[in-house]
Amino acid sequence: MKRLLGTLLIFLSLYSSAQKNKSHTLQLSSLENEDKPVIPFAGVKIIDARFDKSTIGVVLDKYTFRGVSINKKDALFPDSLTEYLPEIISNIVDWMPEKEDSLVLLVKRFRIADHLNNVDVSGPRPELVCNVSISFFAGRKDGLHKLFTIEDVLARRISDDNIKYVSELSKLRDKVLFKLFCSFFENKNWVASSMAYPSASVAEGIHKRFSLPVLVDSVKRPGIYRSFAEFKDNQPGIVNVKPVTSRGKVVAYKDTDGKYVTIKDYWGCCDGSKCYIVFRNSLYELEPKDKGFRFLSYRDNHDMQNDKSFGDYATDFGMLPGGFAKVFNDRRASEFFDLNMDSGEVYLEELFGRSSLSSLQKEILR
Repeated sequence: MKRLLGTLLIFLSLYSSAQKNKSHTLQLSSLENEDKPVIPFAGVKIIDARFDKSTIGVVLDKYTFRGVSINKKDALFPDSLTEYLPEIISNIVDWMPEKEDSLVLLVKRFRIADHLNNVDVSGPRPELVCNVSISFFAGRKDGLHKLFTIEDVLARRISDDNIKYVSELSKLRDKVLFKLFCSFFENKNWVASSMAYPSASVAEGIHKRFSLPVLVDSVKRPGIYRSFAEFKDNQPGIVNVKPVTSRGKVVAYKDTDGKYVTIKDYWGCCDGSKCYIVFRNSLYELEPKDKGFRFLSYRDNHDMQNDKSFGDYATDFGMLPGGFAKVFNDRRASEFFDLNMDSGEVYLEELFGRSSLSSLQKEILR
């Protein structure tokens, strides 16, 4: 029994270790489309309107037999999106240098993730998930003319075989992502709208997108946020409260009568220097990341899959074995959660919400 408990504790400690700084670089520039379409543009330009520009997603470093990742790595390109994407696209399509128009891609969201889907008893089947929001324009002297928008979550099987090792996954991931890129240019209508968005208006829209008070104000106002809007505006709606701290972090609030505030009823708070979000009925510190925020919390198996409850296990195995089965399946793994600065949604690194822009930005950036 002691040996079993020791094994479980060692496994749980390995499972809960989060990889915060490791990265994996995706190399796609050596790949080339076998059947390049010719599109009527002289070249391509990328406008990066993402809130998070430091990474393009996360990929698995290790995973368990049940398909739940233990360690993950940030996914990177060898260069910035604005520099590397044109290199990839030039290996996908052929240009028409005699044309005056350029192809302009305005990227609002580009994130990838390895996804392991337990489709049958043979084990997890890996696929690549790509969540994108990209508007395609014809760039002319009078501004940008809309072509079309790709805003979707795309998934493609990495292999038909059950891959057992991450090294095998890495060999195939780049090719699958490149094929997804190729699909962006297949059977598209390249006729541009007659309406033009002047370059100055586009630049102004992007500037406003990144000029949220919580990002640009030099002083953060202390208090409790009742909503995501109050957080973005750096305007906490409740200010007559006092923070309760532990080890330098806010853990609760008291009102003017010294009574504890029910923090789970609110969006978050600020102590004047650090901002916090209410998640799982507790406060988690928001860490700045480019033009957005993330926070470190935890994930357990029930967040991602429909595991059995304790009662189910007790019925199958009896109460004592059922208790061990529950401990084994209710493992908690440290995870970074991202805050969607468009909508206020919270999601895991590998799960992404859809953009919800302001009325001005909807017209310019949609």
